[in-house]
Amino acid sequence: MGAGIGLWGNAIGALRHIGLADAVLARAETMQITDFLLADGRRLSRMGASELTGKGLEPFALVHRAELLEVLLDQLPADVVHFGSTFVSCDEDATRRTLTAHFAGGKQEGGDVLIGADGLKSAVRARMFGTSPPRYSGYTCWRGVVPFPEDRVPPGYVAEVWGRGARFGIVRIGGGRVYWWATLNAPMSRMEQSVLDEDAKTTLLKSHGAFCDPVPALIQATDETQIIRNDIFDRDPIRNWSRRRVLLIGDAAHPTTPNLGQGGCMAIEDGVTLPYFLKGLNPRDTAAIADRLDKFVEFRYAKTREVVLQSRWFGAIAQWESGFLCAGRDAVMRAIAPLSMKISAKRIGRFREPG
Repeated sequence: MGAGIGLWGNAIGALRHIGLADAVLARAETMQITDFLLADGRRLSRMGASELTGKGLEPFALVHRAELLEVLLDQLPADVVHFGSTFVSCDEDATRRTLTAHFAGGKQEGGDVLIGADGLKSAVRARMFGTSPPRYSGYTCWRGVVPFPEDRVPPGYVAEVWGRGARFGIVRIGGGRVYWWATLNAPMSRMEQSVLDEDAKTTLLKSHGAFCDPVPALIQATDETQIIRNDIFDRDPIRNWSRRRVLLIGDAAHPTTPNLGQGGCMAIEDGVTLPYFLKGLNPRDTAAIADRLDKFVEFRYAKTREVVLQSRWFGAIAQWESGFLCAGRDAVMRAIAPLSMKISAKRIGRFREPG
């Protein structure tokens, strides 16, 4: 079920609002140190937890995605979530003012609102709003989780290592494990998203094998049948997430590159915020439902747009290949990285409750 995920203070704040922050934090590592390094091991900057979580900000949690999902699923009755269903279409009964969602194999489900939270290649978006291909960033990403000794990667440690056209991330996620990711400038792959890449080790040792310790060791230690590959995509921000009784949220609405670690955080904020806009509605009042969904989009649009564009910009610079440009980039990062991270933590890393 994926690999690791970093939850900024805004996601933890949203989870706290529904009483789940402590349960997630109990399964997670809490970030203590963040390093930006060059491929040869020179340090561009180092930040401690207090620099990013002070003044009322929640801690930065580092957790395996499967364990985060377990915490969320444990709060629900057993018959609420059903896996393995592929959305096909949705019909609205104008007389009864209800929706019917149709799934592959003939299954149907009725309801008052359809929420498409089905990711970058959202079937709900395609069927209900039309589709266009997402924007390829120009780089691909491999991810893995591996048991790794704490004397090599200490508890609460996060690092990003920059080369030319390539990066490597290191995140301690608890349970004796390290989550790592590696990016590389490359043409768009024909592989499906989030699939195992059994050729990954050979590719990564060639592209990242000369990076500083412990990068090569993490690659070597990972079972080659457990490395997942994703090309990195996003979409230009748009305001059209809703239509009558249908709404997109998360990556279906505002997919972002992972450079700020905010994709999952934005989805969590969406999910916690949406009920405020649905409270007290008459399920037969289509106009009122459409108006509330539009207000939800208006409330969430500015922040999600900022994340998408800032993450796109940061990733483009981080993937530069030119030696001249990289030298300038690294000098600027050495000077401004701590301040930039603090500003982002204050602007993005807070959960804003509606009302």
